[in-house]
Amino acid sequence: MVGAGGTFAGSADEGRFSLPTPIGVFDGVYRIGGRVIAIEVLEKPFFVPCSAIESTLRHYVKGAI
Repeated sequence: MVGAGGTFAGSADEGRFSLPTPIGVFDGVYRIGGRVIAIEVLEKPFFVPCSAIESTLRHYVKGAI
């Protein structure tokens, strides 16, 4: 996500992230424990559907593994 203009603050275990889109930014938190990654989106642009955010996050997570 950093390559796409996103930012991270935290550790390898937990932290915050922000990722810009053409119509606004979405922010969230992440927690990693063992083989589980929990991602919670806290704010998103109104017109960006949750399914699009989920798809994008899955893409970035797969690319990081």
